[in-house]
Amino acid sequence: MLAGIGKSLAGRYGEKELKTVFGGDFYDFYMLGENTLGFLIADVSGKSIPGAMFMMSAKTVIKSLAESGLSPDEVFTQANEKLCEGNEAEMFVTAWLGYLDLKTGAVRVANAGHNPPILIHDAKAEYVILKPGLMLAEMEEIRYNEQTLQLQKGDILYLYTDGVTEAMDEDEKRYGGGQTEGTPVIW
Repeated sequence: MLAGIGKSLAGRYGEKELKTVFGGDFYDFYMLGENTLGFLIADVSGKSIPGAMFMMSAKTVIKSLAESGLSPDEVFTQANEKLCEGNEAEMFVTAWLGYLDLKTGAVRVANAGHNPPILIHDAKAEYVILKPGLMLAEMEEIRYNEQTLQLQKGDILYLYTDGVTEAMDEDEKRYGGGQTEGTPVIW
């Protein structure tokens, strides 16, 4: 069935365009108990049907582990093992997972090689630089670390993928961004 879908789309878009139709960027959010919001942003390597399928697997595995009550670092540690199994295509996932305590503003975080988020506080934007772990599915037996950050009332935590930092205009020139030092540019 998937082969038929691929042939149909390839006929419609052409092989070159088809590679850009399917992306691996994704986000998710879910309540983890009464007072905790889990939120995730991630990006799977490659723009293809296999990349999109790997993205669906990663999203499902991470959500299932988070909803089982594991901490963010344990979610990534176990997700990494599951995603490494049978990964002959050698795909990987960058991901950032946070658990926000809705009462205190404390955020428990694990980072699997993903872009640093931007914190907007009192109308000033700055990168939240936390120690990243390796990307998911890159290597077996990796342990991820949990870190914390504190949000204040009115703060905005802006998470993004390279789809933002690599965006191009119609002449295929990048808009900019991608830096992780200095003051971030918010479009």
